[in-house]
Amino acid sequence: MNLALILKLLHILAAFALVGGEVGRTIAMQRARQATDIKVVAEMLKIFTFLTTRFVSTGGMLTVLLGLITAGAQGGLVLILGFLMGGTINWVLAALLLYVVIMAIVALVSAPRGKALGQALGAAMGQGQITPELTAALNNQAMRAAGTTTQILMLVIVILMVLKPF
Repeated sequence: MNLALILKLLHILAAFALVGGEVGRTIAMQRARQATDIKVVAEMLKIFTFLTTRFVSTGGMLTVLLGLITAGAQGGLVLILGFLMGGTINWVLAALLLYVVIMAIVALVSAPRGKALGQALGAAMGQGQITPELTAALNNQAMRAAGTTTQILMLVIVILMVLKPF
């Protein structure tokens, strides 16, 4: 077994953490939306936050970092940057561009809406009940659209990694 294969394995394991965390936090958010008890909402959002920070964010960063290192070990910049460096393999570059789009969605939509959700949760916890503001924050359409879009983009990245179509 050589270093490139070990790096590839670590890259795949990091991607598993990312995808697994995304699945788990999607379930936690859905359960929070359905809950009728503020304590359940708080617990589900605690799980959501844990999965976001420990698995999705960390797994995402490690997936990209290990992917770049693996690609560099297997083919250098020409593999990473494809046609920009005169190469013929472009799926890595496409995956990187999709990841940049995901990061932009997180920074511009998900993070600010998540902060507002946290504030609404704090106020609701102070009142000891689910408030209309918390319900609105949980069901924010921009946050839902951002989540769905990032999940679709992650799926496309996985498809690119597996099929290597171009």
